[in-house]
Amino acid sequence: MSERLPHVRRAAGLAMVLILLAAGWARAEKLLRLKFQPGENRNEQIVQEMRQTLRPAGDAPPVLMTATQTMDLTVKVESVDEQGTAALVQTVERMQMKVQSAQGVLLEFDSAAGKEPEGMAKMLTPLLEAMIKKPMRLQTTTRGEVRDVQLPQGMLESMNKVGGGGQAGNLFSPDWMKQMIEIAVLPERPVKPGDTWTRKTTMKNPVLGEQIVESTFRYEGTETRHGKTLDKITFTTAFQAAGDKKEGTIGIKEQATSGTVYLDSAAGRIADGVATTKMKMDIEVFGQRMGQDMEMKTTFKPQP
Repeated sequence: MSERLPHVRRAAGLAMVLILLAAGWARAEKLLRLKFQPGENRNEQIVQEMRQTLRPAGDAPPVLMTATQTMDLTVKVESVDEQGTAALVQTVERMQMKVQSAQGVLLEFDSAAGKEPEGMAKMLTPLLEAMIKKPMRLQTTTRGEVRDVQLPQGMLESMNKVGGGGQAGNLFSPDWMKQMIEIAVLPERPVKPGDTWTRKTTMKNPVLGEQIVESTFRYEGTETRHGKTLDKITFTTAFQAAGDKKEGTIGIKEQATSGTVYLDSAAGRIADGVATTKMKMDIEVFGQRMGQDMEMKTTFKPQP
C-alpha cells in the first residue's frame, strides 16, 4: 500500500489540476448580450467620413472630394418580449452634412440651423424632410440582430429620387437600411478570447444584382476604455455577387469592411464602434467611363 501511495497522490493531484483548469476554462467563456428596459431612452450619434477620388480616363488629373455626415439619434424602447427582443423607435433628431472639393465647400447643411437649405443642399430637401424628426420602428434582439424595420411613409421613395431612381432603379431598400442600422451581431453561445462567428445575409440591388454579405466576428477579450472594462469585438465583412452580375453604370471591383466594436456587458449596450469600408469602382458619367476609389469611416457612440 505504501508503494502505491505516491502514485495515488500524483493521480489525485493531477485530477485536481484538471478540475481547476476546466473551471478556469469555463469561467473564461462569456455570453455577450444586449439588454433593454421598457421605457428606456437612449441618445446616439453616428458620424460618417468619406474620402472619394475620381480618376477620369485619359490624362485628366484625379478629382478628390470629401464628405462628412453626422446624425444625432434618439432611441426609445417601447417594449421587450420574453426573449429580450426590443421594439424600438429610432428618430433622427439632427443631421449635419458637409461636402467639399479642391474648389471649396460644395454643400453644407445643418438641420438645427433654423433656415432653408441653399445651393446643392436644397436638392436634398425631399430626402431630409423624409428622414429628420420622422420615427422609424424596428425590432432588435439581444444579439443585435435587426428585424422588421418599418420606415416612415415616403422615406425610401425620397431617398431613391435623390439617389437617381429612374433607370438606375431603387438603390435604397429595407434590406439596405437593415445593414446600415445593424452595428454588430453577437455570438449565439458563450465565447472566450480568440473565438469567431459569422453572419451571412443577402442584399438586393437593382444595379449590382444580389450580393452576399458575410461578416466574420472575433472576440478579443476585455479592454479598459474610459475607466470601464469593455468586451472588444473585431470584424471583417466581405461582399460577393450572388448571381449574374448586372450591367449598369456602376461596377464594383473591390469592396471590404473592417472594424471594432466595444460592448459594455454590465450595461448591455454598445459603448462605441468604428468601421472602415474601402471600395474600388468603375462608373459611367455622361457616357464617360472613369474609376472611383472610396474610403468611408463610420463611427458610432452613445451620447449623454
